[in-house]
Amino acid sequence: MRRLVVKILKNETILVVASILALISCFIVPPDKEYAGYIHASTISQLICLMLVVCGFQRIGVFRIIGSRLLHHADFAHLFFRHADYQ
Repeated sequence: MRRLVVKILKNETILVVASILALISCFIVPPDKEYAGYIHASTISQLICLMLVVCGFQRIGVFRIIGSRLLHHADFAHLFFRHADYQ
């Protein structure tokens, strides 16, 4: 059981921190009848759609392509400016 807890804490750090902060916020703003009204379904649905699009881009390698092109241009610019300094 202890190993499972340690594994979760190591692998899901963001989830654990977000859960702790959510619990703290419950003490700052105590739950009441209007608590359910604080949830914006459209915002949550937009965030879910954004996460799905990003996941799809990641799976087909869009970010890898963009990153390699940016690094290629940065490397080229670095070589150009370093060469220009010596002239």
